[in-house]
Amino acid sequence: MEQAKEALKRALKFAMKIPFKIILVILILVVGVLLILLPAATYFLTVDDGTYKEDDWSSTPYAASTYVNGAKIENDGTITTSTTAQNLWDKMLENGNRVDLYLKNPAELSRIMKAEMVTQYPDTRSNPDEEIDWDKIFENPDAFQGIIKFKRADSDNNKTTMVYASPEEFQAWIDEYNSSGDETAKKNALTHFTLKKAGSSTTGTGGGMIAAGDGVMTDVSQAIVNATNTTPWPGKSLCSKWVDDVYDNAGVTAQRFASAYDQYKSLAISTDRTAIPVGAAVYGTGTGTAGGAYGHVGIYIGGGKVADSVTSGIQVSTLEEWIGWQENAARNGNNVLADINGNLQHGWLGWGWADGNRVRGTTQDPNLQGSGSNNEADKEEQDEIEEDVSKRGTETNVAGDGYSIEYTSSAGITYKLYRQFEGSYANNNYWNGTMHNSGCGPTAIAILASGLTGYNYTPADIATQMGGESAITSFDTLKAEMEKLYRDPLHKLLETSY
Repeated sequence: MEQAKEALKRALKFAMKIPFKIILVILILVVGVLLILLPAATYFLTVDDGTYKEDDWSSTPYAASTYVNGAKIENDGTITTSTTAQNLWDKMLENGNRVDLYLKNPAELSRIMKAEMVTQYPDTRSNPDEEIDWDKIFENPDAFQGIIKFKRADSDNNKTTMVYASPEEFQAWIDEYNSSGDETAKKNALTHFTLKKAGSSTTGTGGGMIAAGDGVMTDVSQAIVNATNTTPWPGKSLCSKWVDDVYDNAGVTAQRFASAYDQYKSLAISTDRTAIPVGAAVYGTGTGTAGGAYGHVGIYIGGGKVADSVTSGIQVSTLEEWIGWQENAARNGNNVLADINGNLQHGWLGWGWADGNRVRGTTQDPNLQGSGSNNEADKEEQDEIEEDVSKRGTETNVAGDGYSIEYTSSAGITYKLYRQFEGSYANNNYWNGTMHNSGCGPTAIAILASGLTGYNYTPADIATQMGGESAITSFDTLKAEMEKLYRDPLHKLLETSY
């Protein structure tokens, strides 16, 4: 009997272990899945919220940029913002932003925004060497200051911190010294600095915005360039209207102003003429013959070219020519205009976007599509490469369809330096546009092919082989075309004899 009881106990224990093990396995699987899904969900939320999305208030970077770019410098040098942190917070939440998952309240949001902005502006206190009261900076809801300090060294290398002066006071010292040579006025001017009252988005190169490089393609560049070919001439003295119409036709809503100069003062980003993105509006002083400070505006279409509306219609000229005819206009009170840095100019003023976008075409733009030097290091490296190549190769001026120079390398290979906008093929259809506007890829391959294959493949030949109007220039399509040239001469592929 006792043996039977023991056997029953062992059987029951064994039977209980089976469901327990099953339950334990299920629990382990559930916990494992949760451990995987929760970090994945957190990662998705973080990446999604951290992605810049133009005109999308659910995008934290976009909302933050509107707050930062809305900052203004007042006459006393302090910084104010056009909107409050509370308004920013409310608008973000209304549009589905999850900022309340990361921050407790608008006060925390304000501190983060100010922490970014104060590093962009000078310290305007009467004693800039005094220790900074950070709580005062971050808790002041109406105005705050920058923290950058300027130092000047005298002939003995003794360094002093420069002190802020109002624009009126600073100009008075300059005028006094210029008129009388007063040494005190000179000393005051040399030991102080001043600031123009302006929005941060229209100071210097755009409130800290740095142009990404000449000829870079943004998310709307191609659409704007295409629209320059289809937007009709609006009539004499309507350059600003034409640019606005081009933007509208490209699906980019322009901010319309009474004149090109008014638009420039409100929307310009940079005065740097060496780093203009494709599709940007370019501004000049105009001629002033209309009897007012109206300025002039065109559109940079890449390749060093500008399209604009003039008295006779729509024209395309080089940037140098475009600036030159304005510089050559007789100087008068209506065509010597202040740029966004407060400097008087006669000719070039700067560039921006007619729709008011402040990030597009800068190093902060997440949607750059084309090539261009993205920073000074890239430019210096490119300059060194070009200088080195020029020492080792020779150039010959020639007359050809789409090229005027042949370059012979140190290896004895001669290349035709085609230009996409100069040949008889310039208006051929390619990539939903023309070779003029979109044919940089086929043109580059044609240059290489002219030397490496021994056949005179024109950019038009290459574009046709790549698909013509239905083609697209990308790394993959360029690679595929070069591989075709390597495998089989293009004249066979095109069934054309050379």
